[in-house]
Amino acid sequence: MNENIKIIDILKISILKPSQYVSLVGVKLRKILLAILIACMIPGIISGVSQSIFIGEAIDLVADVMKDDENAFEIKNGILNFKKEEVKIEENSSILYVNANKEIKDIDSLRSILVHKDMYSAFLKDGISVKYLDQKAEVKYTELLNEEQFNNESVLKILEGAQGFKYLIIPIEIIGIFVN
Repeated sequence: MNENIKIIDILKISILKPSQYVSLVGVKLRKILLAILIACMIPGIISGVSQSIFIGEAIDLVADVMKDDENAFEIKNGILNFKKEEVKIEENSSILYVNANKEIKDIDSLRSILVHKDMYSAFLKDGISVKYLDQKAEVKYTELLNEEQFNNESVLKILEGAQGFKYLIIPIEIIGIFVN
């Protein structure tokens, strides 16, 4: 055994490649780990940045919509009050749909509007229906909100806090690729 190898290097080799304990030296292990790390960082950064941009654009779009007085809303005692009768905001394969006259039980009657989208968020009189690819969820406002009243200002406060979340996506993607 080479006496120039540090204890930390011996631990790394024995933990990562016990079958090759004798054949590996510290320099080779560092090169291997560095290559694996670089190989994971490149797609991780690309994927993380693209997802961060997508999330940032979505947050900005929702914030712009919430700042517009025409889109003023209020959820009080589990019921949505909205100025407009209906709102549809479509972008690529997703849609944001708001209708304060329809209830969650009426979601099937909206299939002609929502069925051709990979992702939708439907804000209805008594709750929200969300679909992403093949997954679908429905929740009533009374189950979702702890507050008796929820409005545009509440959403804008939440979005301010969510701005930092988009930057967490990059290291999460790198770690996910490294682990896989």
